[in-house]
Amino acid sequence: MRKLQTLLVSLVVAAAVFGAVPQAKATTVLYNDTGGIECQTATPGTSCAATWDNFLNGWSLQVDDKLIHTWRSLEETGTGNYFLAPSNIDAAAYNQGTLNPGFGLYDISGGDCGPSFGCIWRVEDGGTLSHAFEFWVSIVDGANFWIKDIFGGFDGVQHSKAGVGDVIEQVVTVFDPDGLQLVQLVNHTETTGTDPGFSGDWFSEAEFAKQKEIRVQVSLQMSAGVDGLLDLQSQNFLFSQIPEPATLALFAIGLAGLGAVRRRAKRANA
Repeated sequence: MRKLQTLLVSLVVAAAVFGAVPQAKATTVLYNDTGGIECQTATPGTSCAATWDNFLNGWSLQVDDKLIHTWRSLEETGTGNYFLAPSNIDAAAYNQGTLNPGFGLYDISGGDCGPSFGCIWRVEDGGTLSHAFEFWVSIVDGANFWIKDIFGGFDGVQHSKAGVGDVIEQVVTVFDPDGLQLVQLVNHTETTGTDPGFSGDWFSEAEFAKQKEIRVQVSLQMSAGVDGLLDLQSQNFLFSQIPEPATLALFAIGLAGLGAVRRRAKRANA
């Protein structure tokens, strides 16, 4: 009888522990502008992607505990020889498989801006472009988490032709719901050589005071040298989270309970 009681207590405490701290998973839900579900999957990726125009018209993307919503275009301009096609953007869920970094957003090119390049943003032969936009990230109702940091940047960079001085700079600013700036990331690269095969990834991260909701503002500036060509294919944003204080307390209680169960079992078998 005592062994049965010990087993039951162990199961209850274990349920409290593992229920208090949900394991990293990724349920992706794409909502249209009326709140209807357009797509749902347990695997993040392009299968539940939506276009830039969809998001500007009220669509939203839930990535497990986070809802990415309320998109707004702030600037779409350029000079000289440039290609800026935000309508080619497909935004999809992105998951590292852990809570830190956590779930987020992956912008994927869906267009073609040249005979051999697929891109969204491109400058050539002295051209420049500016693209700025923002979106909100909120912890969904009932999820016991706070957002604590941002990991962001760009990848899919291609530099070709013989130009020097091709520049990409991405500034990502995070605000709290009241408009207070929390952190700012600056990701920058500039070519100093003439290697036509240049490519790479640029990311940075920053922590901030925990939030249930944040506004993320992204500003991208690109310029090409006199004989340069610069092609950018995607921007990525991940947001880590931590459990709520009450959840952490329950987790601690659960661990203490497991310890007590083990000690009681040892005494019973002594």
